[in-house]
Amino acid sequence: MENINTRLQELFNKNQWTPEECEWFLELLRLKSPAELQQYFQEDYLSNLFKEQPTDLQHAQKLLQQIHQKAGIQPRETPVVQMAARKKWWRIAAAAIGIISIVGIGYLFIPKNNKQEAQSISRKHLPATDVSAPKNSRAMITLANGDKVFLDSINKGQLALEDDVKLMKLATGEVIYQAGNGEALKETRYNTLSNPKGSKVATIVLSDGTRAWLNAGSSLTYPVSFIDNDRKVSVSGEVYFEVTSLLAEGKKRPFLVQTNHTTIEVLGTHFNVNSYEDEPEAKITLLEGSVRIRKNNESKLLKPGEQAQVSSIIRVVDDIDEEEVMAWKEGFFQFAGADVEEVMRQLSRWYDVEIVYEGKPAEQHFRGGISRDVEVSKVFEMLESTGAIRFRIEGKRIIVMP
Repeated sequence: MENINTRLQELFNKNQWTPEECEWFLELLRLKSPAELQQYFQEDYLSNLFKEQPTDLQHAQKLLQQIHQKAGIQPRETPVVQMAARKKWWRIAAAAIGIISIVGIGYLFIPKNNKQEAQSISRKHLPATDVSAPKNSRAMITLANGDKVFLDSINKGQLALEDDVKLMKLATGEVIYQAGNGEALKETRYNTLSNPKGSKVATIVLSDGTRAWLNAGSSLTYPVSFIDNDRKVSVSGEVYFEVTSLLAEGKKRPFLVQTNHTTIEVLGTHFNVNSYEDEPEAKITLLEGSVRIRKNNESKLLKPGEQAQVSSIIRVVDDIDEEEVMAWKEGFFQFAGADVEEVMRQLSRWYDVEIVYEGKPAEQHFRGGISRDVEVSKVFEMLESTGAIRFRIEGKRIIVMP
């Protein structure tokens, strides 16, 4: 809590916030519990702001609508107002009303000591007709006790201590778990690393030394310390693993990944799991070692270079393009015959945009690659070169035109 209070104090002493700071603040409002937020917003450095802002939700919503009208955008309910409506947090909604997301790109901040600026929003704050690639990580870890640690908002050092395991952030930005030398734990405690859409790839080292990389829109739930005979984790989205071999009483301890009613069993290997809910099937690609895929009563053993495509059945293919599979981890989009909707799903997660189709998407397949650090318009230039499809950017909405 001390780190969050420190950052809040720094932000509310500024007259202008960066887009990244606005994102962090809105994420805090969305993810923290009412009790936690109440503690943060009772601090002295916010007292003057509360006094200057309206204390009635209806007034706050009216002010928000006026800001939207002056900015020339369609009004929409923000996370701040949604939270206030549920919990009747009039004062928090009013205090935060000056930080508005304009279709997710541009941001407005009304300085706390100048109310007149709320009535004259400059056109320079309007969103551009492009969407930038993620510039920082919005990942967070939810601890076993429910506390949340925002990884990009804290400096290196110890982040948390659960039982005898330290959660550390290195100077490189990598997050690791370090097991202590205390007594063996009797109860398994779980943490969850969540990496939302529009966030850079997140990396973590588990207490057994296993490394995991999370793509945007993904999460990984894992034990703080692996005390059972096997090592069980669960995945949503896309995660690449480099699993360490681990011995217990002279026997190797299997590493189990649960996703979409499918279990992946490994001993020590490198593999990629793509199990987004909006994809038609889960794909498990083996790069090194061996893994066994189980679903219902079916079981398949993979060899390096093979991919299991899991829907109602498990299908194994060996003609995959490993560069395409692992391009996200290396900082690229790589398409090797992907159709329009598959490409759009990838762009939606990375740029955190909404995809809208005007009519049925063209029967078009794309091949080629481009850096994931470019603006979304650069990706569209590459796709439009085929002549079979066109795109239009409207803030954080991408219109796909046949």
